Amino acid sequence: MGQTKLWFLAVLLGLCTWLEPGKGSLPFHMNSVIQVVEVLESHHLDGHLNLTVTELARGLGCCDSEFYQLLLGEAPAVPPDLPFLSQEQRSFLMRLLKHKVQASSTEQGVVLLPDGTTVAVSPLVAGIEAGLKGRREMPLPPEALEPLLVTTEPLNQTHPGLPLTIDALYAVTIAKALGVAFLLAQANESQVPLGPNGCWDSVSEPQNFTLLGRPSNLTDAFVNGALDGVILGAHLAEQGMPVAPLSTLLREYYAGDGLAGDGQARSNFRRQNFVQLTEAGQLEEQVVRSLQLLRALPRMAPLLSGVGDEDLLAAASRAVQEFTEAYLECPAIIPRCMWGARPYKGTPTQLKLPLSFVYIHHTSSPSQPCRTFPECAADMRAMQRFHQDDRGWDDIGYSFVVGSDGYMYQGRGWHWVGAHTRGYNSKGYGVSFIGDYMDTLPEAFALMLVRDNFLPCAVKGAKIQANYTVHGHRQMVHTACPGNILYREIQTWQGFKMEEMTPPRAPEAPSPLKSYKWRMGPQGGERELEPERRSMPPASSRWAKLQNWKRAHSQPETDAPEVRMARSSPGTEPPEPVGSKAAARRSVFQRAFSAPGKVPKEPKGQEGIKLNLRKYLRSKSHRRSQESGPKAEQAPQEAAKGSAEKPETEEANPAGLCGGASSVQAGPRLQGWAMPANVSM
Repeated sequence: MGQTKLWFLAVLLGLCTWLEPGKGSLPFHMNSVIQVVEVLESHHLDGHLNLTVTELARGLGCCDSEFYQLLLGEAPAVPPDLPFLSQEQRSFLMRLLKHKVQASSTEQGVVLLPDGTTVAVSPLVAGIEAGLKGRREMPLPPEALEPLLVTTEPLNQTHPGLPLTIDALYAVTIAKALGVAFLLAQANESQVPLGPNGCWDSVSEPQNFTLLGRPSNLTDAFVNGALDGVILGAHLAEQGMPVAPLSTLLREYYAGDGLAGDGQARSNFRRQNFVQLTEAGQLEEQVVRSLQLLRALPRMAPLLSGVGDEDLLAAASRAVQEFTEAYLECPAIIPRCMWGARPYKGTPTQLKLPLSFVYIHHTSSPSQPCRTFPECAADMRAMQRFHQDDRGWDDIGYSFVVGSDGYMYQGRGWHWVGAHTRGYNSKGYGVSFIGDYMDTLPEAFALMLVRDNFLPCAVKGAKIQANYTVHGHRQMVHTACPGNILYREIQTWQGFKMEEMTPPRAPEAPSPLKSYKWRMGPQGGERELEPERRSMPPASSRWAKLQNWKRAHSQPETDAPEVRMARSSPGTEPPEPVGSKAAARRSVFQRAFSAPGKVPKEPKGQEGIKLNLRKYLRSKSHRRSQESGPKAEQAPQEAAKGSAEKPETEEANPAGLCGGASSVQAGPRLQGWAMPANVSM
């Protein structure tokens, strides 16, 4: 009896020592997990530790409830001290094996992966242990089923053939947790059943993982760990004995070339691989069986008291449907905080959902696809720097960006207006593939991620309309984006429409008489033609006078007494006939750029005095009309300003510029009229 007490006190002392985090604690990264597993495996081979790593984890408190003991067996006893582990390794191990969400929305028991996602360790360990035990199918105890359903023949007319066995692999990873999460959410309406994702305080030295929304019992990290547990457990069950060391398995799956060298058997593709492993309806059956087993356990009686099989079936159906839509049909999107996004400049503009369009781009620069999380995160930061610093935009222009690592990356996201397609930013999402796809296609899984996951997910989430339209960037503006080969590919997608929007008319070739239309670019002194100015209303007196002046003084010089009537705008006075006197009033531009012509001499004497007086009175009248004109028009112009929409300055993505970090940006327009420098008055 005395020895038992001493052993118990030693265990408590060891646990208290392990729970002290210490300043030099290991970073919560999968590399640290592999490092600790290698130490445990080396002592297991030396005979100092008679337990496998997963058995040790269960003995330390991971997956030790009655439910897990029924399916995985009794948790083994653990020695009171593990001298071959350092204090920081003990602290790391103890904090890792207990999954918990604290009141401060900090999630414990999770680690950062090399692919940029986060997993909970407890469902991962449970799945590996189930796989090592051969993925047992266990019969449900009779008390797990309602007596009525056990004695009735047939079992149930509505749901014939209720299951009587349970798959331990699904039950200990995802099925039980999924069913309980939705039962709790059903009992408490303020409880969310799924999510959310979160952010680490540091990607290089992660210590604290904070959730981005209201926590649930089934966070994104727990789901990732459960999916990985099913995949690795199924792999171990098929492989049989002997198996490779656990450290080797984790390294291949999370940081290597994939299980057995299969590049698709990696954590980057967990959602696709889980779908291939799980048959239709199998997950729902396992959720029902897990809940039935829980109902037979005394500790779960308060939660499931009075809940019949019909209620369990309804809860399981809803749980699997929402889980499938959120995690299996939708792509995994790396949030902004994980790739190191800068803050948004100013206040973002909200999109009016659902949208009608999706515009496909390629970045062109970076021209090479990114295949790892560090590469893709670096490309995202480079593009955001270019868009904010060089172009002066509020943020990275794209809504979402597709990497060649199996993930999409959040740009402006679902709710903010982007700066990706000039004139159409508020009408659709801009989705860009990292790389230059003029001559090659993106990876097949990257195309599937957008075509088969992103677009259907956006429809079900009411982000885009069911009859959405897919366009290539080149259909909207003059550009080669999204590349010839990628553009040919998206023409086969559902929702693609071939009709092209009418792009802005190309400007006329520059001429001395129209040199005021030039504007300067901000880089390298380059100049490009300004698009045609918005015409003023026909009833504007200034507009009419300007047009009449241009028509009168742009006529070819001639000495013939021909009289020409210029067309008048509606609501304006017709202009005076333009005869030989027009040659005497030639414009400054004609005198500067045309050969001198014969100008009739003005009459002298009394007739000349009258003519000069008329000219003087006419000039005074013209000057008064110019001074009073702007004042008269000031009020309607201010009223028009109030009713006009806010200009989308940063959204004016110049034609031909498709993302990237090296494209040249056009500068702001010059306001007003500009006189050519080589003209003298």
